[in-house]
Amino acid sequence: MKLYAFDAGMVGVPAASPLSLPPAEGNSSRLGDALRRIQGEHRAQLAGIVLLTDGRSTAGEDPEVSAKALAD
Repeated sequence: MKLYAFDAGMVGVPAASPLSLPPAEGNSSRLGDALRRIQGEHRAQLAGIVLLTDGRSTAGEDPEVSAKALAD
């Protein structure tokens, strides 16, 4: 399992400290871009994604388009 935090960018979070997330200091939320990056980095071994979000994507690729691409 791999953990990530994202806002305008995306960073890995050590599995040993999931409650020690870096502060969200970006000026946007790129949900779709984060999904695409995960797809690109882990496509061969990706079994699923659990996403915790408020659902607001304020920049980047449309998250619905990114999620559909993951399903293909």
